This record gives sequence, C-alpha cells and structure tokens, in this order.
Amino acid sequence: MTSNSPPILESGGQAIAGSVNCKTCNTPFDGAFCPSCGQKVLPGRFTLRMLFSQLIGMITNIERGFWHTFWMLLVRPWVVIEDYLAQRTRPYYDPFRFLFIMTGIASVFIIGLGLFDYQMENMNELMQLNQTAQQQAFQQGTMTFIRKYFNIMSLLIIPFFTLGARLIFRSRRFNLAEFIIVFSFLYGELQLISLVIQMAGFFVFHLKYNWIIISSMGVSIAYYAYALKPIFGYSYPGTVLRAVTAQLLGFIFFMVASLILGLIIGLVMVFMGLKPGG
Repeated sequence: MTSNSPPILESGGQAIAGSVNCKTCNTPFDGAFCPSCGQKVLPGRFTLRMLFSQLIGMITNIERGFWHTFWMLLVRPWVVIEDYLAQRTRPYYDPFRFLFIMTGIASVFIIGLGLFDYQMENMNELMQLNQTAQQQAFQQGTMTFIRKYFNIMSLLIIPFFTLGARLIFRSRRFNLAEFIIVFSFLYGELQLISLVIQMAGFFVFHLKYNWIIISSMGVSIAYYAYALKPIFGYSYPGTVLRAVTAQLLGFIFFMVASLILGLIIGLVMVFMGLKPGG
C-alpha cells in the first residue's frame, strides 16, 4: 500500500526517501519526479519561503549553461567561440537565446531608467539646429518608433555587423553562419557591458550624451579586439582597426538598408494615396 504523506525532503526540495502517489496521474513512485507524467513532488502547501526559494533558483540557474556562458564570454570569450564552433556546445547556452535574453534585459533598463529618452533629447538638440518644423516632426516620429521597437532594432543590426566583419576579417576558417554565431555571443555580452557603462556615465559620473556614447563605443571595440585577437591571430592594433572598420561598415549597411526600406514604404504609400501619420 502506498502512502499519500509527503516524502522526506532535502533542503533543496528533492525527495530522498518515502513513496507518494502523483498528484496529477495518481501513479505511485519514489523520488522527486513522477516517472509517468513528470510531476515534481512539492513539500506540502505553497509557502512564501518556497516561492522565494524558487525565485532565487530561477535567477541563479535560468537554464544550464547561461551563467557559465556569461562569465566565460566576459573573461575568455575566444574559448566559448572556439568550443562552440568545434561543436563542443554542451557547456554553453544557445547563442541566439543568449542574445535575446541579454538584449531584452538591456532594453528594459535603457527604456525604464530613461537612458533612451536622455540620449534622444541630446540627439534632437544637435539635429534640430537647422531643421524645419516638418523635419523636426518627422525626426520625432522616427524616435518614437525606435523607442517602441528598441529591442527589435537592436537585433536587426546584427546581420549587418556580421556581414561587415565577414568582409573585413576574411577568415576562411569560418563561414557566414559561423560568423553569425560568433557575433551573437559577443553582441549579447556587450548589451550588458554597454548598459553598465551607460548607467555609470549617467547616474554616477553625470556625463554628457556624447561622452557616454564615446565611452560605450570604446569599450565595445576593446572587447571585440580582446575576444577576436586570439582567434584570428592579428596584433592588437590590427584587430582594433579591423573591429572599428567592421562596425562602421556594418552601420553603413544598416543605414543603406533602412533608407531603401523607407523609400519603398514611402513610394507604396504615395501609390496608395496614403499620408504618413494619416
């Protein structure tokens, strides 16, 4: 006969002795999980302590490999890249999921703390010096659109940076798909690094917008050089120069693609007899 009483549990909530009936499918079993449906054994009723423990567990172990990947990308990024492209993927988090999570975290803080609005206000002051009222209205609409889709815009620029890097570094070791993996890891890590720099510049050192951007770009270039130098074998000055050129080229590609897309949308709206904002 089986018992419905809770099993003896370790401090982490794992069953170590005793038999229970599954709360979901009523299958008798010993252990922490039902072998039939996978239901986890819980130590009695939900309590605040249990909820707090689950929250801490989620934060400290989002999924196998996340924090390990984050730390290794911070201290030895070339190891992550070499291992992952050699198909030793088990210790590491998926590069695209890592990128999405880091971009999402950075976007929430940048928008929520007002960093984006601060940057846009400073940029508008510089750009509106010789603009007409219509140009200013268009500029404001563009900034509103970017703010609304900031996380998506941050992700869309990666293929262009990757293409720029592929053209500049010209390594036969990696194909375009592998370059995308490389820069998904590095760009994801840089999202949090740049966020820390912007927060420090804004809240601690009270720097102006242009100095915050310069500092963020400088650290980004230094990180790319630090990560890529052991992989491609260039000198540090050579790697820095290539990293700068690749970013500039990627930004140019992104701007050209954006202008072409905007032109196509504008022509379609004119053809359909629509007005922007109408």
